[in-house]
Amino acid sequence: MEWTCECGAENPETGQFCNQCGAPRPAPEGGPPPPGEVETAPPPAQAPPAPPPEPLGVAPDGPAPPPPSPPEPSAEAVPPGAPVAAPLPPPAAKAGKKRGCLIGSLVGLVALLFFCILAAVVGYFYIRPRLGQAADRARQAQAMVTMQAVAGALESYKNASGGFPAPGHNADSYYSIVDLSSLSNDLTPQYIKALPKDPWGHEYQYGVSQDNQSFVLICTGSDGVDSLRSVPDVPVLTHCYEDEIVLEDGQFMQKPAGEQKHCKK
Repeated sequence: MEWTCECGAENPETGQFCNQCGAPRPAPEGGPPPPGEVETAPPPAQAPPAPPPEPLGVAPDGPAPPPPSPPEPSAEAVPPGAPVAAPLPPPAAKAGKKRGCLIGSLVGLVALLFFCILAAVVGYFYIRPRLGQAADRARQAQAMVTMQAVAGALESYKNASGGFPAPGHNADSYYSIVDLSSLSNDLTPQYIKALPKDPWGHEYQYGVSQDNQSFVLICTGSDGVDSLRSVPDVPVLTHCYEDEIVLEDGQFMQKPAGEQKHCKK
């Protein structure tokens, strides 16, 4: 039996689609579906969700438990443009901790002050005297070098004049002792550029024999006091910074040697 589609065209009984418009063959009312079509069963009705189980230890007629709190949103879940809460300030330090820090600082300050005072005391009573003694030992060596330079100028003067300079003679002494600066007109600048003082700032002492053929130079030492009674006949070694250094005719008759110390307080 032919069937008619929606567009009014008639189609053969075996056709499932309209030859003119391509519409499917309509199913007869109350009858089975056209051949080739499978009737699909309606989906089964879904059962209602079961109620959540009641928590243990709570009576059925008791108060309902509070709903669980929603999870805190993570930083990644915050939508762009949403206001961001400011971070909480750090907790305030406890009073006991502040007191402990203050006590530790005071202890460190007291310890530092103690070590500073100790270093000052050690420096004044131990290091300072040794530094002073080392300086005086260097001055002794410098004085001996300077005296030899002056002796060379005196020898040059004697070779040119036949005798050493004689600014004045003392009839009661073998040597007429004067300050070396008294020879400035005789020795400078021809034989020596300038007449020096000793490393302590004192005048060298000069003496000449009555025949002007011998001379003596004396360094009065660290105290500047000439306590020499006479020129030694043989070389003498001294051990005090206050002792005189004696040079006679180019030879040291008294000079420092070995360990030195301050003998006069």
